[in-house]
Amino acid sequence: MKSKTIDSFFKKKNTQNLDATPYNLEVNVENSSSQTEVPPSSSTPLTSEARPSKIPRIEPEEIDLLNLEHDPGLRKQIYDYPVNLRDEIQRAYIRDGPHQQSLVEYPTSGSEKNRRRFQATWYKDFWWLEYSPSKDAAFCFLCFLFNNKPTGRLGSTAFTYDGFNNWKKVNAGQDCAFLNHMGRTPSSAHNNAVKDYSNLKNQTQNIIASLDRQTKEQVAANRLRLKASIDVVRWLTFQGYAFRGHDESSSSKNHGNFLELLKLLESVI
Repeated sequence: MKSKTIDSFFKKKNTQNLDATPYNLEVNVENSSSQTEVPPSSSTPLTSEARPSKIPRIEPEEIDLLNLEHDPGLRKQIYDYPVNLRDEIQRAYIRDGPHQQSLVEYPTSGSEKNRRRFQATWYKDFWWLEYSPSKDAAFCFLCFLFNNKPTGRLGSTAFTYDGFNNWKKVNAGQDCAFLNHMGRTPSSAHNNAVKDYSNLKNQTQNIIASLDRQTKEQVAANRLRLKASIDVVRWLTFQGYAFRGHDESSSSKNHGNFLELLKLLESVI
């Protein structure tokens, strides 16, 4: 019996069939496109409807300080304005003062047997007092300026938002509604408003005085510069000298007769 060698277990691969059958690399584009559905791309651009809307831009509120509402019954409360505008609005109201409108005859209210009305003479005793023709009611100018949002306590908005018109309680001795509103202690809401009013008014006056002082100093300095320039022009003209130099740059050592004379006068003055 012929023994098998190790080579008999391995056969050489027939490469002729592989070489005889070439790979078909051509693709029928038309057939493939008609038979195969291309899935939608996840990167498809969004339409204007599907695109998320932009965050609206908040425009800053503009306030016409020269045309603020002064009727206490119609004007907007200070605490309803943006925080960054409140000081400016308070100063505008302080500049104009309380709304103390005097009428030939005020409307009457109360029972038929005891009709009462607002009296313009009350302005002299209570300088902070205001009158609203639209509500026929009295208001407090100071508490309007420095009042916080209503606390819900009964009567807390009588002189700031609702208005007071129970005229029979005015000039009623110790029970006078105006005196009760002012309070008996220095820490009352009204007296605190008085302090805030004084502080802001003094601050405003200091700012105005400072600006006025700076303006006067600036005007005087400008006049002096103008006078010096005119004098230099006259002198150079009479002497027949040239005004400008060959090099008037900042690095130049000689900027010409006109500028050099001005510098000389500034050093003397």
